Amino acid sequence: MALSADAPAACCGSRCLSSKTGAATNLATMTAPVPSTPPPDWPAQAADAIVRNVDKVRNKTTVPARTAAKGLKYGPAVATFISVISVLLLIGSLRFFERLLIKIGDTWSVSWLAEPMWMIYTLFGVVFTCTGWRLWSKAKI
Repeated sequence: MALSADAPAACCGSRCLSSKTGAATNLATMTAPVPSTPPPDWPAQAADAIVRNVDKVRNKTTVPARTAAKGLKYGPAVATFISVISVLLLIGSLRFFERLLIKIGDTWSVSWLAEPMWMIYTLFGVVFTCTGWRLWSKAKI
């Protein structure tokens, strides 16, 4: 029996005739290769993959939420602390400049430096006003 090149293989039992060569082949050799067995440490690899994915999800959800909670927890305390320290530093610097100008007035015998608070208030007012104008000009409003 002659086979053409595009004719399918003819099988008889466990033996087939190839359509191209006409040679008999065994069906066992034509089946798909048997998959290899998984590596012996596949449970550890599967557990590692699960842990990696759980860590990714936790880093994208829980970590930002905990950071926000810490900000809500410590933010008011830090803001209060900074406000108190700022007021105390302002009072301290006002008193320092008052004592400095009184000492300068006593040393040089300048009578108008006997009560220098008006100068200090004017100086601090000018500094704060210029700082405010500078920051306001940089604001993107």
